Amino acid sequence: MFSSLVQQIMPKFVVQRTLYEVRERHSNMYSWSALILANILVEIPYYVVLGVMTFAIFNYTVFGVRSSEDQGLVLLFFVYFYILAGTFAHMVVAPLPDATTAGRVVTILFPMMILFSSVFQTPIALPGF
Repeated sequence: MFSSLVQQIMPKFVVQRTLYEVRERHSNMYSWSALILANILVEIPYYVVLGVMTFAIFNYTVFGVRSSEDQGLVLLFFVYFYILAGTFAHMVVAPLPDATTAGRVVTILFPMMILFSSVFQTPIALPGF
């Protein structure tokens, strides 16, 4: 779900970046970093709504009603997932020329992100501090 969500975000950003490069970069009205920051900040409310909807559909059908702390934590995980996908998509597609190349890079980076974040490690195999 992460990879497909990221690959759906990237073509929209490429269109906005192309429009910026043609129209706004030469007039120096605002910088490149303002474009990226605005794109990320504008999408965060949508990610929150999407996270709440996904939480309502998934949590109650799979887990049922649990304690408020558990439900709040799961809701934050869902919202964080969508915010992570959006910012990851912008991070990957911003320096690359098109969405196709960025899609190939995402296909390589996502498994590496999962492998190095200790998702596949058992608790015993994790290093101690």
